[in-house]
Amino acid sequence: GSLFVGEVIGPAGSAAVLSVAMGSWMLQSRRGDPVTAPFRRILSDRGSRNILAVALIFSVTAVVDKVALLCSDLMTFLFAASWCRTVFLLPVYLAAARKTPCKLLPVVKHSVPVGLLFALEGFAHMSAIALGPVAYVVAVKRTSILFAALLGFYAFSEKKTFRIMGGIILMVGGAVVLSMLSNG
Repeated sequence: GSLFVGEVIGPAGSAAVLSVAMGSWMLQSRRGDPVTAPFRRILSDRGSRNILAVALIFSVTAVVDKVALLCSDLMTFLFAASWCRTVFLLPVYLAAARKTPCKLLPVVKHSVPVGLLFALEGFAHMSAIALGPVAYVVAVKRTSILFAALLGFYAFSEKKTFRIMGGIILMVGGAVVLSMLSNG
């Protein structure tokens, strides 16, 4: 964000982003692990590397989205992006439908709700990009791990340890501060 659109985050924003990152680190660490274990897991665990790659891709595309938004407006960008995806993915879908039409036809009935949810996600994402610095949006997006932890508590009766609760508090606190900084 600072390189392409000149966004600068101050000390409070940096502390809030760090809080979200530290909370995520706490949720990923395991009991008895050394401090560097989550970082070492990146080298040994393919899933961790994939998650890091996705986070890197998202951080780059979020900046591209911000640049596009600065050159356009929210609805124009969403409309253009949706049509571009459709133009590029329709031939792929049609080619697959020729090979296995009976397997793909049931997918069509689920496409409308999925498309509507995708449109809602795009609107929320681009609205967030319009409201604050890209670094804030990327940090808040990382709070998805928070929802996984909460789901673990309520759906799978996982134990609420000090480490997990501390990670949740750090992530929520960081996200709240980023929200206040974006709105103030």
